[in-house]
Formats: sequence, C-alpha cells, structure tokens
Amino acid sequence: MHAATETHFGITVDDPDRWLEDLKSKDAQDWIRAQADRTRSVLDAIPARAQVLADVERLEKTTASNIEAVVLMHGERLLIQRQDAGEDVAKLYLREGWDGEDRLLLDPEDWRKRTGKPHAMNYADPSPDGRHVVVGLSESGSEMASAYVIDLANGKVVEGPISRVRFGISWLPDSSGFFYNRENEVGPGMSAAEHQLNSQAYLHLMGQDIARDRLVFGNRYDPSLNIAPGQLPIVIASAESDWLIGMPASVDSRLTLFAAPRAELGAERIQWRKLVTTDDQARSFVLHDNALYLLTASKPNREIKRLALKNGKRSTVVAEGALPLDEVYYSGNALYYTAKTASGVGMQLNRLPWQGGKPSVVALPGMDSVFPYTVQDKVDGIAVGGVGWAHFPDVVRIDAEGRVHETNLQPPPAGVDAGQLEATIVQVPSHDGAMVPLSIVHRRDLRRDGNNPTFLQGYGAYGISTNPALVPAHFAYFDRGFVRAFCHVRGGGEKGEAWYRGGYQETKANTWKDFIACAEYLVREKYTSPSRLGISGGSAGGILIGNALIERPDLFGAAMPQVGVLDSIGAALRDPNGPVNWPEFGDPNSESGFKSLVGMSAYQKVHDGTPFPAVMLSHGFNDPRVAVWHSAKMAARLQRASSSDKPVLLNIDYDSGHGVGSTQSSVNRERADLISFMLWQFGVDGYAPKPAEVRQAAK
Repeated sequence: MHAATETHFGITVDDPDRWLEDLKSKDAQDWIRAQADRTRSVLDAIPARAQVLADVERLEKTTASNIEAVVLMHGERLLIQRQDAGEDVAKLYLREGWDGEDRLLLDPEDWRKRTGKPHAMNYADPSPDGRHVVVGLSESGSEMASAYVIDLANGKVVEGPISRVRFGISWLPDSSGFFYNRENEVGPGMSAAEHQLNSQAYLHLMGQDIARDRLVFGNRYDPSLNIAPGQLPIVIASAESDWLIGMPASVDSRLTLFAAPRAELGAERIQWRKLVTTDDQARSFVLHDNALYLLTASKPNREIKRLALKNGKRSTVVAEGALPLDEVYYSGNALYYTAKTASGVGMQLNRLPWQGGKPSVVALPGMDSVFPYTVQDKVDGIAVGGVGWAHFPDVVRIDAEGRVHETNLQPPPAGVDAGQLEATIVQVPSHDGAMVPLSIVHRRDLRRDGNNPTFLQGYGAYGISTNPALVPAHFAYFDRGFVRAFCHVRGGGEKGEAWYRGGYQETKANTWKDFIACAEYLVREKYTSPSRLGISGGSAGGILIGNALIERPDLFGAAMPQVGVLDSIGAALRDPNGPVNWPEFGDPNSESGFKSLVGMSAYQKVHDGTPFPAVMLSHGFNDPRVAVWHSAKMAARLQRASSSDKPVLLNIDYDSGHGVGSTQSSVNRERADLISFMLWQFGVDGYAPKPAEVRQAAK
C-alpha cells in the first residue's frame, strides 16, 4: 500500500493512493471489488430502487426500436443499426428501399453465447458495390474491436477477424479492399499504454491473408512524416477523389492531413504530401470532386473552405456568419453543415448544392439536435436523426431537391407524452461576466418553491457541445418531480472557438466556475436548494464535477462523477490514454502544461476535514479511455478526508467500459442507481436504506 511523492518544475505532488493504479495487483483488485460489493449492497437496499429500475425498464420498452446508425447506400438500400425494445444491444439490418422490410444481418448476442461476454458493434461500413460490410465487434465495453467481413447476401462471415481494429475502415472505391488502423498486440512486459501508441494504417485486399496486409501510413512507414506516437494514422479513400487522404487523428481539434495519388498504391512506395497543417485550424472535412471542404476555425465563428487536391488552390465556400459553424457532412448532391443557434444550445441544418447557389436552412421543427447519417459516395440525399429537450428522437430523409420526408424509421414511444415538458434556455453570468447557457427541463406544472429534486449535468472539453436530448427513460426522473438541467460551460463548442479555448488548459477553471454559477442560479431562482441538487458529468466532465465538488461542497446534495478524469496529473503521466490527451489538457513535460494539469486535478485538491456531500463514483472496469483507478483513487481519498456523515460510494460495472458498447441492462441499472442515490440523499421518503447498510458504506 505505497504512496508516492514527486516533484516537477518545483511543484511537489503527493499521491497517497498510487498503489490503486496497479490494476494487476491483488491488493488493488481486492480493494476495488470490496468497494464495489459494498456499494451494490447499499444501493440494492434502497427500498424504492426496485421500483425505479422497473420504471426505467418499462419506459425503455415504450419505444418499439431505437435507431443507432444508418448508412444510405446505392439503390436506396439502408444499412441500419437498431436496438429493439427488450434487447440488450443493437443488431445490424439491411433494408431494400425506404419502405422495404428489414433483414437481420448480424446479432452481437451470437458472440455473447459463444464467449459468455457481452459484445457490441463499434462500426458497420458497407462496400461501394453493396456486396460486403465490415463490422467491428468488441466485448464488455472494451471498444477494442475485431473486424469481420460480412456477406450482405446471406449475413455470413467471409473474412476475419482482424483484431485490434478499433475505429472503423475505409473501402477502396472498387471494393477490392479497405484501409484500417490497427493498434499493437499486447505482449509480455508491455505497458497498457504501449498497445495504443504508434498504431499504423494497413491495406487489406479481399481474399488476401491478413498477415500479408500492407503497411501504408504511420510513423513506422515513413518516420519523416513526424506522426506522433499518440496519433492514430487513418487512410481515407473515396470515389469522389483520385487521391488518398492520410490523417493522423488525435484529440487535437486542429487537423493535419496528407495526400497521395491513389495510383501510387501500385507503386513500391507511397509519397505522402502534407496538405493541411495545424496552422490551418481545420476542424473537420468532407471530400467531393477531388477537393477537400474544410471547416476551419481561423475566424471566431468559423468558415468552410475548398482546397483543390490537384493544385492546392483555396477558396471560401461559406464565409463566417453570425452563428458559429459546427460540422460538415457529405451528400452526393449537396454539402450539408450545421450551425449553432443564437442561444448557443442546439443547432440548425444548412444545405448548399455542389453546383453552387446560396445555402438554405433545412426546416426540422422540434429537432434542436441534428445528426446526419453516413451517405455512400455519390449517393444523393441524406438521412438525418434529430431530437430536442422536449421532442423524442425522429429520423427524416432529405431528397436530392432538399425536400424533407418522414421515414417511420424511428417510431415514437407509446404512452409517454413529451408535451408535458417545458424547456427553457437562460444565460447565466459567470464569475467573470461571461454569459453561460443553461438549459432547464421539467414538467409544465412544476412549482418553483426550492424543493424540487434537481439533476445538473455538464461536460466542457474538446470543443464538444452538450446538445438537447430526450429518451423515454428520462421520465423516470420527471415522474419523480425532477428538474433536469444542463450547464453549457466553457471548454465546449456552444459559442464557437473562443468558448472552447475559454475552458482549455490554463483557462480550465472557467469550466467549473461556469458550472457553479449555473448551480447558484437554480438555487437563487428557487428551482431547488443545495440539499436537493445533484451533479454529474462523465469522462472529461469528471474534471468539472470533481473541481466543483472541491470548490463548493456546500452547494450540492450529491455528486456523481461517471467514468471521470479526476487525477489529471496521473492521467497525463500514467493513464494509457495520457499522451493522446496532452493537446487538450496539457503536456506534463512542459512547465505550463504541468501547471495546467495541477490546476485541474480534483484529486490533488482534496483536503482532510472537509464536510463533503454524498458522492458516488461510477466506472466500468474495462474502460479503455479513462482508467478505472481514477474513480478508485478519488473514492479512497474522499473517504479519508470527509468530515461529514455522508457516504462515498464506488460503483463498478465489471461488464462495461467507458459507456460505448454498454448493454441496455447496464444502462438501466446505472440510471436507477443515480435516481435512487439522489433521492436517498435528498431525504425523499422511501429511499433511505437501513442504517446498518449506510454505516457499512461510510468511510
């Protein structure tokens, strides 16, 4: 049970719970298991939890099916990932025409039956000729997928598996093969980080032995490309271009892109040429007619530029406007792009025909969040999913002329009325006067008397926005009188590039200070009171929740980080994903970067004798993005430090990871745990377990 002390740039860091980072040690495994078992016994002892779980499960089944992904293929064929009511994971279907019948292609439950472990799809990428699809399957939330080639005619596996293909593939236009990124095989003595670093891009030709797949892009292919160990080399091919695009992907939102003629695949060596650098501030792109259409952040509200691949000529396609641009999407006959609304919350969809003209807004009433699905090269039209704070998910199609059509792909829930809800977006002044969007959702008959149980969430990293969402299971909150609120803090992308950079590295404190301002607003306006205010954020949102908890323990009744980054220094230095995330949070090898990491480490700021509110830290044991020891260390530290009688629980799911690929039963259990834990801590009748169980969970 050893502690650690280290000094960097004159800053001494004490780490009394370092021993919990060794997840292979019996001591760490036993401690985490004991905490998980104790937490499970306490949560299961909450008298009303069984009813909460039953309500969540009932509400989930009010929708006959949920669409997770759609690929619009040639000939109006649709490849659909769909999870039907009562099923644990999504299955893969093929539909012939918009009104055709769905034919089952792949069921991940077949893999669970063979292995005893839950499996889920990471991706499903069909070939241009419509004969095959490459499907990535991973187990127990690990996200480490193996790629299988499936025959679309009969659903049989014809090639694979290719192991360690985590992030999807790109087909050659003639369907003769595909490119894929592959992480390293974990060998004896290899650290957890080493299998993710220095991954490479390969070309697999159909019918070829996988062992003969050709290395085509990466730092082992050509060291002069200066691809960093933490970047993931990806190769993209398209029928829209005679060129290959090489992208060293990372969390750095500023893209670097290379190009090479596709004809060089037949040569001994591919000569990659750097086309886009970080100085170009490109955030995303689509390919069309031998040109890249780049969403760039060289201006505060961003613009879209065209870059010709043959001669490098650049021109502006969509100039900076009053609303921040958010993302670009491909369709065979038009460029689609989203822009933020005036409030900073939600988005509008715009369409610009490739042949020219002015952009037009696509009217999608009720869809405050829109997410266009994948369209195969040179297929006209697009399918779009959408949802709102008070509008259940829907899927529409937009035809070649830009007309919107209902699809009936996503059935509405039965017996659950979103019209009962009221959604309000207000602008809250933060500590420095910045106006922070706050979304507030509740039943229309809510009384603002300061007594409502309230669940406030936030994120604030990578320039990712918290967009409106609603699913039937949210009524397990609303039916119990909850206010659900979402603080759109700096570090997200809600108000453009400056908003993102306002909660980034050395300015990261704005993220949790914005959140605290939103919490104070909810109390001040009598939506709730501190004793009935629960807070949560996941992944990088753990930085937000952990620091809000440390800075204002008096403001909250319960704090629930989920798969959270809580020890940012340890994350940067020893988490397998540490180097990958240096561009976002700070490089520990530089003084400024290390100071930024120290400034955002909630674990380092815990002080003994603090009267903390109740805390429940939730984590999937197989998390490949944020190591489970973040939550374990924070639980251990808070249990020793808190001077209150409130519990600090560590809730571990051994069959899940970061949330990607989690089974529906895991999601349902987690939602029931959150609701029950909060209502217990808020003092609501029927939610307090027996005192003996509470004492067992206390520090």
